[in-house]
Amino acid sequence: MSANETALPLGDLLMRPFEERLVTRGYETDYTGTIPMPIVFRFFEHKRWLMMRDPRLGIIDHVHAGHFFVVREQTIEILRHLGQGVALVIRTRFDQAGRSTLGVSHELLRASDGALVARAHVTGVWIGPNRRMVRLPDHLRDVARAQAAELRAHPPTPHRPTAQPHDRGLATSFFEPPEVVHPGLGLDVTPPAGPPPPGAFTHDVVVPPRELDIFSHVNAATWLAYCDDARHAGAAAGAFPAELGHGGYNVRSVILYKREAVVGDRLTVHAWRIAGDDRAVAFAILRRGDPDPLCVTRIDTEPGAGAISPPLSGI
Repeated sequence: MSANETALPLGDLLMRPFEERLVTRGYETDYTGTIPMPIVFRFFEHKRWLMMRDPRLGIIDHVHAGHFFVVREQTIEILRHLGQGVALVIRTRFDQAGRSTLGVSHELLRASDGALVARAHVTGVWIGPNRRMVRLPDHLRDVARAQAAELRAHPPTPHRPTAQPHDRGLATSFFEPPEVVHPGLGLDVTPPAGPPPPGAFTHDVVVPPRELDIFSHVNAATWLAYCDDARHAGAAAGAFPAELGHGGYNVRSVILYKREAVVGDRLTVHAWRIAGDDRAVAFAILRRGDPDPLCVTRIDTEPGAGAISPPLSGI
């Protein structure tokens, strides 16, 4: 074991989830004046990168040698839509470990009162330099299993929505928009199965260089943005009710990543309503000419108040 792999006792790890503090920034907000789901995806991804650098896990030398994690599936739920300038805490723990896979539990908490803002479960796959699955390092697996046992003994923070769905803030304020509190759907949801149904709305995308991440493929959060664009386009085209388009909030998503997309790929996003759920839309992203989806997802939405600052006409 190298100096980078010196590990603290497991007992210490059991008592200390991985935490990171941040403050939401103005350029992270969308047209509603609040932090949208893809940005929360990136908050959690940032924390996972920091975890891999943490000497408690003992994997820095492995990463230097070309090993890394890729996300296989993730489910996220937004429970409070907040604006800029809000201090938050990301709390992360492992919740399962297999031969080559790890499960990660994320909580996003408001620092001032501990209110649950978002939560997620992410399944990652440990990849070797040849981009094939390899066995997890023993110490990392031991840490993950110990934290998973601790998490079962001490469950995550519960969601306690306030009585009013819109709390505090000013409807026209860029700095303090109303806090939007959602009732909560839970993380027990599965991605769509099977191919897109006949008649699904389609939206075409060509992957530009700016959307490649450090692995030279489309980043996990970008897939969600592609689906969101298709949802808005479908509503504008009349394929979906108007309330599923502009002005609403994404409150839950489950995404299964099957294969990667790279620069220049011509993609088609297929979008369709989920039977029995008026606020949910299913998506499958296919490469042009390839019948097998690269990614499938479900997004649950809730109505919103629309843009905090409508565009000016005639300019």
